[in-house]
Amino acid sequence: MQQIGRYEDEAEDVVGFDTAPLSELVRSASNGEKAAWIELLARFGEMITEIGRAHRLSSSEIDHLRQTTWLSLVQNFDRIEDPELLGDWLAETARRETQRLLRHVVS
Repeated sequence: MQQIGRYEDEAEDVVGFDTAPLSELVRSASNGEKAAWIELLARFGEMITEIGRAHRLSSSEIDHLRQTTWLSLVQNFDRIEDPELLGDWLAETARRETQRLLRHVVS
């Protein structure tokens, strides 16, 4: 998942998807288009990080949260019924993973 961090660093350099509707981004990202992934990371990456910070996760746990959330998207692209609600889907996925991480720490 090191590639995700690299894509985030490139977000400012990519043009073409910054105003694209989410439906187009989701379709393009699901087909492996790098620019679409970079734009999704730019739009939603910080939100996922903030969910982890709000629950006081460590840096390594936040890294894990981010990786797991994005991996879940890759594994579930075909289940995204309304791409315009992708932010909500990612937030809920990140919250569930955060709770799983917190339960694991307590155990």
